[in-house]
Amino acid sequence: MTFRIETLKDQEGVTFSLSGQFDTQGFSELQRLLEHSANGHPIIIDLRDIQLVDRYGVATLAACEKAGIELRNCPVYVRDWMSKESQNGRTN
Repeated sequence: MTFRIETLKDQEGVTFSLSGQFDTQGFSELQRLLEHSANGHPIIIDLRDIQLVDRYGVATLAACEKAGIELRNCPVYVRDWMSKESQNGRTN
């Protein structure tokens, strides 16, 4: 399963649409884009087309959200997992 990120810049800010399997390799790519694309604009991560997220991906998404990045179309299982990990103190 492949991983892709599509970037859209508009009046809302910068939207990164993730698709495929989000794991450590995907994190590296997303981190690079976050560092070079935001420039003070609001950031949105759209998870509509995400197929699979591993534990590292969940921790990454939780950290992004904690940093003020909006998560859109977050699958229920990912949202539940983020909540459980947060309750266990694993996504600090």
